[in-house]
Amino acid sequence: AAPFASTRSFSFDGVNDYFDCGNPTSLQITGNLSLSTWVKTSMSATGFLLAKDDVTNRNFALVVVMDGGTLRARFFIVKSNSLVNVTSTTIDIGDNSFHHIVGVNDGTDLKIYVDGNLEATNVGAGGTIDNDAVNFEIGRRGNNSLYFNGTLDEAAIWNSALSSTAVTEIYNSGVPNDLDELTNASDPTAWYRMGE
Repeated sequence: AAPFASTRSFSFDGVNDYFDCGNPTSLQITGNLSLSTWVKTSMSATGFLLAKDDVTNRNFALVVVMDGGTLRARFFIVKSNSLVNVTSTTIDIGDNSFHHIVGVNDGTDLKIYVDGNLEATNVGAGGTIDNDAVNFEIGRRGNNSLYFNGTLDEAAIWNSALSSTAVTEIYNSGVPNDLDELTNASDPTAWYRMGE
């Protein structure tokens, strides 16, 4: 794929920038779930990208974390008050280049994709997600902590499990729509273009 060229992204300062998207019924997803966004950062600490999590009320999140001295992508869900996650293995997210990250709960497993490739699977970790009352936020954790420092673009959420084919198509096209021609793929439940 050609390098992602972001024309309308949003830069977060890592201090107090975030978007609060509320807690509409459409985002109270407890079954299959996919979170997708483009990320550009050079941070070397944990930052929350897309999350319904304020530490007290916890549902799911896509984050970047330091792991073995390298910034990795991580996706987690909370089921029966227990957090389960999957972390990418090979790609340094903190290299100040755009990377496409997708976290998927297919009801059985948790998967994380980076730049169109399946990076890791936590077999058996998927399932029914807790539906605590907490807002969906972009750029921080809901308890006013772990702010993201960098650029995000084309953030999207699905109430379905994207196939690897769909993830590759989003990576190649840059945007998370027009997936209707793919098997078991639909338009996102919510799509935040960022910067519009």
